[in-house]
Amino acid sequence: MTIDLDEYYKIIRNCSKCAMCRNMSPWEMQSKEFKDICPSGTRFLFEAYFAPGKMELARALLDNEIQYSDRLEHILFACPLCGGCQAQCEEVNIINPLDVMQELRKRYVEAKGPIPAHAKFAESIKELHNPYNEPHEKRLDWIPENINLKEDAKIAYFVGCTSSYRREEIAKATANVLNSLGVEFNILHPNEWCCGSPLFMTGQIDAGKEMMKHNLEVINEKRIETLVFSCAGCYKTFKETYPQFVGDLNFKVFHFTEFLSDYFTKHKIELKPYPKSITYHDPCHLGRHSKVYEAPREVLTQVPGIKLVEMERIKENAWCCGAGAGVSSAYKEFAYWTASERLKEAESTGAEILTTSCPFCITNFLEASKMTNCSFEIIPLIKIIEESVK
Repeated sequence: MTIDLDEYYKIIRNCSKCAMCRNMSPWEMQSKEFKDICPSGTRFLFEAYFAPGKMELARALLDNEIQYSDRLEHILFACPLCGGCQAQCEEVNIINPLDVMQELRKRYVEAKGPIPAHAKFAESIKELHNPYNEPHEKRLDWIPENINLKEDAKIAYFVGCTSSYRREEIAKATANVLNSLGVEFNILHPNEWCCGSPLFMTGQIDAGKEMMKHNLEVINEKRIETLVFSCAGCYKTFKETYPQFVGDLNFKVFHFTEFLSDYFTKHKIELKPYPKSITYHDPCHLGRHSKVYEAPREVLTQVPGIKLVEMERIKENAWCCGAGAGVSSAYKEFAYWTASERLKEAESTGAEILTTSCPFCITNFLEASKMTNCSFEIIPLIKIIEESVK
């Protein structure tokens, strides 16, 4: 999460002259229409918005050739940190662009403070423990009366803010599926707080660490051995971000697709048919950031009747939904444009349903779909599984 840019200086200079990450790898392209990989560069059409341009800005900052400005702010923060550039860079193993970009954000916040939209949700997280300015006591309003929670369970479901306050259907479906499968679990309420992802991703590191410290204390107090997530962002934060500050965690973390894939492998579960053609969107936090590509597809293909139809850009080459890293709060038009581009690609498959395993992606797709004439439904993956296990 924190790197020494001075140590990166030489490789940053080399990176700024490469530009192989502007599009997906040529040998993996299927068409000219769906070749782009970088939402920021594709949308704003200036070199500064592509990763090589950001590397050149990093060099210029290190050499004191430029100063912080409104334009630099937009370049640094109008980026979903999707990791598309990094996935292409891994082909030649030069640099981790996301490390540099997040360090640039951190330094900007230290020098200028968080940008207004990010300061607003940071205040909400500090006061109410969620970025949506919702009362903390309403965090559990989603839970149905028929859900069976076990107080001393060793498995806990970390619900997350978006599923608690905005996509309650995902929280309900996750709990229903766990109950239907006979999995004993509990939740962390009333002590579950925001995982801190919005803070870490927008350069507000110290505030994010406060959320991390609290959540880890609660988990340790409850002696949780396994934590299951329905939110890709929460999962990535626990799996990838927390260990950067505290070392290895003393409990296991699973995205629900990993948990279910493993469960279906170990147990003979008779699932109801779901005769639909479905295309799957890889969330950036679950896919490129956490390298979980197969589990969601394995879960879907376990359901009788499902025909999985892939888009052209999948897995490490997937086009971002556009909502992450503070973009949806600060630059909504850009977030919806990015999602709309993905909806076009989904429609090109002819699938009846677009599904994904991230509540943030679902939310942005649903908002963007209001501005387009989608010919398909947008349904969370866990809802499909809920229908099949009933």
